[in-house]
Amino acid sequence: MLIEFIILALLIGLIGRGNWHHLANLPLRHLWSVIGAAGVEIALSFIVAREYEPFFSSINHNYLFVQLIVYGLLFFFFYQNRQLPGLYPILLGTVLNFIVIAANRGLMPVDTSLALQLGYTEQVTLLANGQVAGHTLFIQGQSALPFLADIINIPPPYPLPKTISVGDLFLTGGACWLILKTLFSRTVQIAE
Repeated sequence: MLIEFIILALLIGLIGRGNWHHLANLPLRHLWSVIGAAGVEIALSFIVAREYEPFFSSINHNYLFVQLIVYGLLFFFFYQNRQLPGLYPILLGTVLNFIVIAANRGLMPVDTSLALQLGYTEQVTLLANGQVAGHTLFIQGQSALPFLADIINIPPPYPLPKTISVGDLFLTGGACWLILKTLFSRTVQIAE
């Protein structure tokens, strides 16, 4: 959902003749930390999906530790860029996602009812077998903090049906706010 709404915000900027120069010159400090967090997530997804040993077993038993590294990098980036518009909703969404992930041993519980209704049985099987990095099946009564898990179903007619969390909503709203505020501002805030 985040990607679709970022594209929508960019289209609004294009139609509304936003100042793309401001977006291109957005002062992002320590961008390497976000790139590092994304790199770790991509590597983990690759290892888990293909069950590469000895890494696969080690990662599955220590996923909370891995998530601490990923979220530590993200929180460092947020602190360094706290002056940016929309950062606080992004930070709140990240904190909410981290809390539910930490409470579930490093994994985000996912409600699979929509996926099963839409016929994505293979993806649900992969999730049940632990082959989807960072995620696990949502089990009513067993998953900790269920109200923060991926339980919000966005069904068709939405073109890309999915299940998201409350944290994802804040992340998406904050990212759109950041893009739109930057595109339509009179000046861009320069990093010190």
